[in-house]
Amino acid sequence: MANDFNMPINFEALAVNNVRVSEDIFVSKDYITFDTELVDKAISRFCQNEFISILDVNTFTAFPECGYRWTSYLLESYLYSYSKMFILKHKAFNKTSVAGAIVRKNSCFTDYLDIMALALANADIPLDEKSSLDFLAQNGYIERRRLNTINEVIRKAEKMKLS
Repeated sequence: MANDFNMPINFEALAVNNVRVSEDIFVSKDYITFDTELVDKAISRFCQNEFISILDVNTFTAFPECGYRWTSYLLESYLYSYSKMFILKHKAFNKTSVAGAIVRKNSCFTDYLDIMALALANADIPLDEKSSLDFLAQNGYIERRRLNTINEVIRKAEKMKLS
């Protein structure tokens, strides 16, 4: 409907009462249930440390039935609203893709810039703007090769590499 009026979609507002099951399908939270213990257990198989890119969950065979086919969009919604062990950290919800990090709730990471900086610090890449943006986009931390705060993230990554 937003496309009919040439208006942007407020995905943050949609996420309050809905679960995104695909790029363009949203379902009311009243019509979906999750076995949070089993879903969190499935996520734990991928996220064995403090965080991973949401795209690191690249198969959903271990995820329990919830009435809809598991996708990255459904995982994003689950993390945003339901998980007891994990949280979603990202810049924003995106219209055509999923990007961000799955972070353990008991992790010391609260700032998404710090998460991206550590991902860069642990990557075997030069810490320049192009290489950093390429890495973050290719690994699912950002949607596009554009980030206003990339220089700050690189500075943090450089400090992390030194310590």
